[in-house]
Amino acid sequence: MYYNEARNLNDTEYIRMSSFPGDFNFCGTSVRYVCGMSVPPLMTARIANEIRKQWFSN
Repeated sequence: MYYNEARNLNDTEYIRMSSFPGDFNFCGTSVRYVCGMSVPPLMTARIANEIRKQWFSN
């Protein structure tokens, strides 16, 4: 819910908030379900980069 508006977020807002690409194919599954059950892609990429830096750097 928005702080100053009495409405729920729409699918586009969920997609942006969860850092999915705008053209991501949800294959007919609810956008809210997929976004809610997923680890955000940008967060996953940052974690993977940190692991790579710490484990595989000399």
